[in-house]
Amino acid sequence: MRKAALAVLVAAAVAAGADALKHAIFEADLPWPWAWRVLAVPALAGALAAAVKLVVRWRRGDPVALSAAHARLLFYALLLAMVINFTALQPFEYANLHVALGLGLGAFGAAVAGGGALATRCPRATRILDIAAMNAGLILVGAELVLRVVSVASPSEITALEHTSGARATVGKLVPGRVRWGFPANREGFYDEDVPASRPKHLVVAIGDSFSVGVVPHAWHYTTVAERALPECAIYNMGAWGIGPREYLWLYENRARAHRPDAIVVGLFTGNDMRVGRDGSAILWFDRANLLCWQVPRRLAIVARERRRGALGTRPDETEVVTDRARLVERFPWIEDPMKEEPSSSFETHVTVETEFARVALLRKPEEFKRLFGCLDRIVAAAGDTPLLFVIIPAEHQVEDWLWREVSARLGGGDIDRDRPQKLLVEWCGKKRVPYVDLLPRLRAVEPLADGRRHVYHLHDTHFNARGNRVAGEALAEALRPLLRDAR
Repeated sequence: MRKAALAVLVAAAVAAGADALKHAIFEADLPWPWAWRVLAVPALAGALAAAVKLVVRWRRGDPVALSAAHARLLFYALLLAMVINFTALQPFEYANLHVALGLGLGAFGAAVAGGGALATRCPRATRILDIAAMNAGLILVGAELVLRVVSVASPSEITALEHTSGARATVGKLVPGRVRWGFPANREGFYDEDVPASRPKHLVVAIGDSFSVGVVPHAWHYTTVAERALPECAIYNMGAWGIGPREYLWLYENRARAHRPDAIVVGLFTGNDMRVGRDGSAILWFDRANLLCWQVPRRLAIVARERRRGALGTRPDETEVVTDRARLVERFPWIEDPMKEEPSSSFETHVTVETEFARVALLRKPEEFKRLFGCLDRIVAAAGDTPLLFVIIPAEHQVEDWLWREVSARLGGGDIDRDRPQKLLVEWCGKKRVPYVDLLPRLRAVEPLADGRRHVYHLHDTHFNARGNRVAGEALAEALRPLLRDAR
């Protein structure tokens, strides 16, 4: 059995090495593709050398049984494959995973072919390296398992897995009663009042991500602006941090539908909403978004940084509920004068984030948006006869020319279609005959301030300020009027 086991492992290493080379050349969407092809060749060669060595030893009658040393090498090889996968080949794609596994198992084959040459020449160093690598590997694997148990037993913003829409939508909500910008989150954890006990003439549910949560006081949020412009209409704002089209569908089916809305509004941000990752069980284990050993320290660092600098120079999380608008303007003067805003992040961080948005939305191949439009198709099907309206929210680099110059330079310049996400979404809405409102032309039409910038987003932030929310709210009200006229 031990003889057969080693032969099977070496055969698997050869197959994995060949598979890695095939994917690296023909299929995988890899960073630095030539580098991975160069690595895949010696990985396959090492595995083939191990296979040849086993055949030669078998013909000589030498022992070729699986040993404890081989088992340790296999553990290290799989660990190496996961390190490659989680550090260099993200977001998760099956082809990229094949490359990582092929490189890891190829390294295993090369080690078997080497026959312990390093251990013979440097026994002390090899022993120290062996102990250190084994302990580090066991600690990482054990920590990941413990964190996953904690995530299931007590999910929070810090320990949440991102593999299910329900988990992300639930964790991304606010704590009920938590006060932000003088306004408490409602009992469902959304940044709005509870649905009125006595049903208004028209009830609209608006679903979205952090643009729905908002970073302005409630009275200045775009759904509240639209609500004030629509008599006899209540707009219930359902938003959660860090979610996307899959979670919008989940929120509608599991939260919004119960309110029997007369219309549904879904906000689509042309930043991170343009990327919809794979779903299924594989993403639970092989996508870095679900690697808690990576995510938990990262999230803790973000929380610590936010606590140090606050948001826009003033912490939005208060204990006092403030309903007087004059007091809010006095406390947050940037509501009326965007020139008084303090930056939410450094200039470099903001440009980097916007560049990543642009890289996904502007440079990806058209077929790579298939999962996005599949999600939107399911939202349309779930809505059924209930009127549905998409609000297309542009990223700031599409609105502000100064930011676009910075972003386009980092993308390599050239003929890049800055409006590509809107064109794709508008074309899809036309084919599906789904109403939409595109905020891009309206935001570009805003008169610049004294410094030549439009200031519809918070300073060095990806979200609307009060000025941007006003534009979005007025556009939403205008688009909803004909839908509500035809509603029951």
